[in-house]
Amino acid sequence: MPAVILSSCILSGVLLGAVLQRRKRVIAAVDYLALAAVLVLVWLLGASMGANEEVTANLGTLGLHAVAIVFAAMLGSVVMVEAVHRVWFREQRDGD
Repeated sequence: MPAVILSSCILSGVLLGAVLQRRKRVIAAVDYLALAAVLVLVWLLGASMGANEEVTANLGTLGLHAVAIVFAAMLGSVVMVEAVHRVWFREQRDGD
């Protein structure tokens, strides 16, 4: 059931965005609200983690793992962007 609700929300958002794409002020307001919502969710996640005694007791170990995951994700992203750039934008580079 949640997958149907999430899919419906995404689909309705895409359709509404397509209808309103020419209204720059509306899109700017939606972008601002989306950013605000993400920031509130991140803050709530941090508050929830801070309230969890098990998390705060193991913060050193968890922090080290988190840093490792962040660097691995960044490295993977850079590698994939470079690979995609080489494959999809080869013609532009060869034409120069």
